[in-house]
Amino acid sequence: MPAVIEAIRNVTGVLDVHDLHVWTVGPGVVACSCHIVVAEQSVREGQQVLRAVVRDIEHRFRITHTTVQVEVEGCEPNDMYCIGERMRDGRR
Repeated sequence: MPAVIEAIRNVTGVLDVHDLHVWTVGPGVVACSCHIVVAEQSVREGQQVLRAVVRDIEHRFRITHTTVQVEVEGCEPNDMYCIGERMRDGRR
């Protein structure tokens, strides 16, 4: 697990990773779910980071079924758009 965490953290654009779970689904099928923290960016850029994480852990660890939740740095985990928090803080 520490190696998977380190690999994900080393993907360009990933600031942190948490809630990592890895388990065996069946013979030769390993699944992973995690949350990654990224800087505020476009959806397209976030998708590129997500895809890089999935590709890297599949290549390095043969984890073939991965679900990644992307969170924006400084936003509440359940605030999908982070608008309310920025407006309260006076940020845009």
